[in-house]
Formats: sequence, structure tokens, C-alpha cells
Amino acid sequence: AFQRAVVFLTRCQNLNSTNSAPWATDDGGFVYTPANGGESLASEVAGHGRRGDENLAAGQPVRLRSYGSMTYAGFKSLLYAGLGPDDPRVHAALQWLSKHWTLDENPGLGQQGYFYYLYTMARALRASRKDVITGSDGTQHVWRAEMLDAILSRQHTDGSWINKEDRWLE
Repeated sequence: AFQRAVVFLTRCQNLNSTNSAPWATDDGGFVYTPANGGESLASEVAGHGRRGDENLAAGQPVRLRSYGSMTYAGFKSLLYAGLGPDDPRVHAALQWLSKHWTLDENPGLGQQGYFYYLYTMARALRASRKDVITGSDGTQHVWRAEMLDAILSRQHTDGSWINKEDRWLE
């Protein structure tokens, strides 16, 4: 079962050395699904549709965009399947996450799924046993403290949290 899970995860990752799908790029991040030619909400947000094929100039290849919440979910799933930090898929996912480190948005989706992004980030980084993640600029982020600040800064005066981007009903 774990081997089949890794096959599925590998098919969701934008990593040419392990994923030969025609839509795959080589950034190490993850898309929503490889099924039916692949889908990515980040491609949809970018104006190319979930399948990455809308509004493309003639001759442009379909490429699906990676995004934050799916990359954290993929990273965590690779770890849960028993792959370690030396595995190229795990390493590439962590590189993508470091490059796109932010607590201001769900990278690739803006505010869509922001609270899900934070939840998935916390679960993934906890599973990786990392207390610090280094951003692409070399800044070390103590993610738990920074996440707490980000969550508290979004709390409303009545104690609630509501994402103004209501697509995911957060």
C-alpha cells in the first residue's frame, strides 16, 4: 500500500527525474491530481484552467503549477510513506517549500485555502521534525512561533477567524 501511495505521490509532483507526465515541470512542488491529464488549482488561479490548457498562446505546452498546500501535503505524505530527507522527491519538495516560504498566503492560490495551508504546513513540518525552515534568502524561520503570530494577527475582535476569500468556506 505504501509503495502504491509513493507511485501516486510521484505522479503528483513536478519533478522531471521521477515524473514523466507531459504537464510536469521541474520545480519539486505538487499539483492537485495527475488523474485525467492532471489538475492544479494554481493553474486555474493563474488563468490557465485546472488542466493548464486555457488561455495558452499557440504552441505553448501545458504545464501545471505547484502550490503551497498541495506541496506540504505531498511532502508530509512522502515522509509518512517512509521516505527520508535524502530521497530526491523529499528533497525537491522541501526546496520548493523553502523557496516559497510565507505565512501571508497559500503560495500559488493567494488567500484561497489559507487556513488549510497553515494546517497542512504545521502537520508536515511536525512530521519532518524540523523546528526551523530556511527561506530562499537564507533567513531561518522558527515556524511555530511565526505561525502563531500569523494566526493571532487574523483573529477578529469576537474571537473568530474567517477567510474573506470564501471559495473554501474557511
